[in-house]
Amino acid sequence: SPFWFYNWDGFGHNNDDILNGGDGLWLGFIEDVSFTITGEPFTEATTIAYPQGWNIISNPLVREITRTELTVTSGEETISIDSAIVEGWITDPLYAYDGTEYAVAEELTLWDAYWLGVFEEGVSVNYTPHEAIEERQEMRIEYAWQLTINDLVFAGYELSENEWDINDHPLPPIPPAGNYIDMAISHPEWEFVLGDRFRTDIRPVTTWDEILEYTVVFLGNGELELDWSIENIPESEDVGLFL
Repeated sequence: SPFWFYNWDGFGHNNDDILNGGDGLWLGFIEDVSFTITGEPFTEATTIAYPQGWNIISNPLVREITRTELTVTSGEETISIDSAIVEGWITDPLYAYDGTEYAVAEELTLWDAYWLGVFEEGVSVNYTPHEAIEERQEMRIEYAWQLTINDLVFAGYELSENEWDINDHPLPPIPPAGNYIDMAISHPEWEFVLGDRFRTDIRPVTTWDEILEYTVVFLGNGELELDWSIENIPESEDVGLFL
């Protein structure tokens, strides 16, 4: 059965036939298939450098690992992945593709790939058979208010900024598959290195007499069902969605 594969070069999808350990790629099939891959497995700790921008990564080890087992190196400093997010080296979260949409990934399974956004040059990810660093910075955030529409999160947080900060999570490039429907918060005015599509938009806490406006964009063809939830927004306040 014929198949097609695409990797990511930082600017778009291409079909370069060079595959490197720790890199991910898209595979397209017209029917269910099984295949065999031969090679030398990684059985020891492996460090892979990723350039600034979006990268498709994969687990090069012979066992599944959790996201928190990854460590990140910049220069001579190696820290946990959560600490690297706080420091602004990489983006949160990792994204996996489930065949129809992107989903947040907490585990790196075998034969799957994930989007990782890198903010700075000179960043490497360390894949270790056993967890190397115990210390982590806590990532839990309590929002003052929150509106969720499908996977998009709009919220207020006292330590956030009106411009981009680490609380605003960018979305990866759209898949090469033609049946994908995308929904994102748009911020082209930020001129952000990873693009203008975001999953979260967290702004400073304001008084309720201020009007907050957001722009949501849709890509693709087809129907998209919207679900939403509201937390800590007074019933006296109006929340509107204009299409």
